[in-house]
Amino acid sequence: METLQKEYQASSCTTVSAYADGQDGDGSYKIVFKIEHSGHQSYGQRFTAVFNAPFSVVETPGDVESEAEENRLMVQRNNQLNDTGMTEVWIKLQAEEQPEVLEIQDIMCCRKEV
Repeated sequence: METLQKEYQASSCTTVSAYADGQDGDGSYKIVFKIEHSGHQSYGQRFTAVFNAPFSVVETPGDVESEAEENRLMVQRNNQLNDTGMTEVWIKLQAEEQPEVLEIQDIMCCRKEV
């Protein structure tokens, strides 16, 4: 995963949660990650989601990079959140059944625009 020359650091002012948003007409499962931030501007966010089963990534939004490895998904969002920002990021996954997020870890943000 490319870091776009940004310096990421562990974030205590960023939270990430996830919810399943069903299945689309092509059979892909949709997962939505809600990113909330307070305290300073964040010019990019990264986190890792651990799922209950293996999957593959079908589609992500344009400002999101992802890397899947077995049941782990590393996500990097390359866009700004203001001091009291919130955004939702949807990702489509291919799996045998609706993947469930067990844990979100390594939440990081970038404090400087590069």
